[in-house]
Order: sequence, then structure tokens, then C-alpha cells
Amino acid sequence: MSLTLSKNARTLLLMLAGLILAPMVFVLLLGVSGVGRFNTDLYLWTNQFYWYPLDNLTAYIELPAELFGILFAVILAYYNRYELAMCILIAIAIEFAYVTITKDLVEIARPFVALNGVNVAYYPRDFSFPSGHATGSFAVFGAWCFKEKKHYIPLLGFAALISISRIFIGVHYPLDVAAGVIIGLIIGFSVAQLDLSVIMRRLWVKFGQPGSQNKV
Repeated sequence: MSLTLSKNARTLLLMLAGLILAPMVFVLLLGVSGVGRFNTDLYLWTNQFYWYPLDNLTAYIELPAELFGILFAVILAYYNRYELAMCILIAIAIEFAYVTITKDLVEIARPFVALNGVNVAYYPRDFSFPSGHATGSFAVFGAWCFKEKKHYIPLLGFAALISISRIFIGVHYPLDVAAGVIIGLIIGFSVAQLDLSVIMRRLWVKFGQPGSQNKV
């Protein structure tokens, strides 16, 4: 008897495979001496440009990426873009759980723990790999980009700014950020492919949103 999987099941399985393989590739790369040295050298080169008067600005940038995503979803829901808002919320939920688990499994120390004399805006207590801010911001960007397929340049710029800032303020290595970008895009792309129509119809029935069935 052949096993036929639904589109959602296939999408989730492919996402799971990507989320398993991506960190494995990056961790293996970090084990290569030349790559590890380049990762550290690029971090130190970038970190030297940190400017301490920017502490107040970076305090806002360092708000959890999930908060920006939730705010974005609320704005979309306000404009009756319910399916797109739900897509982004699902991406955020997956990203948050994944990053939390992966950090504890991989256990790579923050660069300010391993290196001396670096500039640091603040001192997170969790592990370094992958960057949660890069993963979260690109999960939101990916969900929007692959679902909406337009008007994504400003969001890409914002996601890139958040991600690069993680190296600049001393809390992440470049490969932490690169891994976060790839993982975030995998999550965002996968969630954008999900068929949410069944969930949306149930929400319409429960909360009674007249005429919103056609909103995407």
C-alpha cells in the first residue's frame, strides 16, 4: 500500500530536512581550521567599527525579532490580510522553538566569551549559534516574500540591518548570522507554501469575519 502525503505534510517534512541539514553543514564548516579562523577574523574586523554612542540605538534594534514579526502580523490583520498574518505568526513560532533548541544542542559560546578585548553592547546569556535575530527577521521576510511576492525590498533591508548589527555590536560571529539567514529563509519559504485554508475557514466561522474569506 503506497503512502500518499498531503501537500502540507510534504512541505513540513522538507522543511524539517532542511532545518536538520543546515546547522550540520555550518557546524562542520566551523570544524575546518581555515573557516573557523576566517569566521573569527571577520568578526574582529567588523567589531572594530563599533561606536559606543550608538548604544541607545542598538538597544532598540536588539529587541527580539519575534516582537517585530508579531507587530507586523497585527498590522496585516488590521488591514484584513489574515492569511498572510497567520503565515508570519507560524513562521515566528517555528523559528523561536527551533533556535531555542538548536542553541542548547550546539552550545557554541558567544564571541565575547571566547575572545578578549571586543566591543560589546550587552551580554546575552544564551549560546551563540544560530543568531536568533537573523533567523527571526529572515523567517518573517521569507514568509512575506514567498507568500506576497512583491514589496519585499524594504523588509529585506530591515532584516539585513538587524542581522549585520549582531556582528557589529559583538554578540555573534558572522557564521552565526549566515546560518540564521539560511534557516530563516527555509522556515519562511516552507510556511509560505502551506495551505492554511482549512485553518482560516475555521477561524472565519469562530470569529465571524464577514466577507474576509477572499482575503489572502
